[in-house]
Amino acid sequence: MFKKLNFLTPIVCVFTMAGPVQAEKPRVGTVESELINHQGMLDSISMRLDRKKDELEVYRKYQEINAEIEESTRNLEASKKEIAGLAEQKIAVGDEASLVQLMFEDYRDQYRRSERLAAVGEILDLSETKGEAYQECKVLGISPLHLRVSRPTGAEGIPFKDLPVSVQDRFQFNNEEAAEYASKLAKSDTARALAYNQWKSGKSAPLPGVTSTDKAVQLTQLELLAKNTRDESVRLRKESDEWREKAARYWESISAAKSQSGQKSRETLASRAEGKADQYMELSRVARNEADRLDGEVHELKAQIKAEK
Repeated sequence: MFKKLNFLTPIVCVFTMAGPVQAEKPRVGTVESELINHQGMLDSISMRLDRKKDELEVYRKYQEINAEIEESTRNLEASKKEIAGLAEQKIAVGDEASLVQLMFEDYRDQYRRSERLAAVGEILDLSETKGEAYQECKVLGISPLHLRVSRPTGAEGIPFKDLPVSVQDRFQFNNEEAAEYASKLAKSDTARALAYNQWKSGKSAPLPGVTSTDKAVQLTQLELLAKNTRDESVRLRKESDEWREKAARYWESISAAKSQSGQKSRETLASRAEGKADQYMELSRVARNEADRLDGEVHELKAQIKAEK
């Protein structure tokens, strides 16, 4: 049953002073504390990572917005260049139109002069608008305002608006030419002052634009006439400035002409444009002086009305 132990067989027993060796038990509290610390660190890192992700997302959106802004800026610059190009084309087209206008005005003026001169001595029938007594009218001369004719009763000037349409068209009467011509006539201060004095004394017809004999109505008409005249002065001044700008562009473009004839043509065009600018400036000055004169008449008429009350 049992094997006998040889007396000589060594029996080894391990002993210590305190007894048998035992394994050291782990310190549970310390491990849990470390785990908690590590978990806290992980949570902190996770939160920082989330914040960085949010910042990165914001940065990405910023980059997208910045890219859109850069693209919009490029498009804006391209649009500005396109608009500038169109503006240059517009100026060029406007200059070409001005050239055509000047050429047409040359032709029109030459036609008017030749047609009106050729008509002197001709017999015209004006009965359509003036009645049977004007069937035979001999042309003595033509101005932008009147057709001067000779009749059995004597010579007289017929305002162009009282002429038949066919006659107006033939001699190319128009309001613009008439107004310009009338403005030139109004430059005579002596004649204008004389007409005004005659009107005040009742020896002549009322001023143009003043049709009533009632002073209150006259005042209203004079004020309106003065305003319209001043507005016309402003309009003419603007026309002058526009022609002056065109003239400057024509002078600047001379060097770009590829031929000597082209340079000569542009010099002529520039000179013509300056002439138009001077013409409109003079008309503006005349209209402004006329408006000032009318303002004086308004002031004087107000004083008369006040004195009569």
